[in-house]
Amino acid sequence: EQRAQKVGFVNFTTCRSESKVGKHEQEAMEKALTSMRDIIQDREKALRDMQEKFQDADYMDGLNPAAAEEMRGQFQALQEEYGRYQQQYMQVAQQAQMKVMQTVHDHSKTAAERIARKDGLDYIIPLESVIFCDSKLDRTDEIIAEMDKDFEKSNIKGSIK
Repeated sequence: EQRAQKVGFVNFTTCRSESKVGKHEQEAMEKALTSMRDIIQDREKALRDMQEKFQDADYMDGLNPAAAEEMRGQFQALQEEYGRYQQQYMQVAQQAQMKVMQTVHDHSKTAAERIARKDGLDYIIPLESVIFCDSKLDRTDEIIAEMDKDFEKSNIKGSIK
C-alpha cells in the first residue's frame, strides 16, 4: 500500500541570514576578519609609504647606498609579510564561512526534524534544491523560530556558567 508523501521545504539561505544563530555566527566571523583586515591595511599603508619614498628622488639621493639597500630589503620583507597576511586572511575567511554554514546547517536540521515530527512530514527539503514549490509547503519561518528558541536556550545556559 502506497501513501502520499508529506513534504515541506526550507530556505536555508534565509535560515542563515535571519536566524539568531546565523546572525551570531556571521557577526563572530566578521569580528575575526575585521582584525585581520586591520593588520593587512596597516601593512598596505606601510608599503605605500615606502613606495612614495622610493619615488621621491630627493629622499633617495639623501640616503647612503647602505641605507637605500636596507630600505629595499625592508620593503621586500614587508611585501612578503603582506602576501602571507593576505593568504592567511583568505584561509581564515574560508574556514569561518564553512563554520557558519555547518553551524547553521546543524541547527536548522535539528529544528527541521522537530517540525517534521510535529507536522507529520516525511521530508523537509532545501528550497535551493527545488525549481518550484507551493508556498504553503514552506516551513522556513517555523524552522527559524525553532532555531531561535534553541539559540536562546543555549545562550541562557552559556551565561549561567
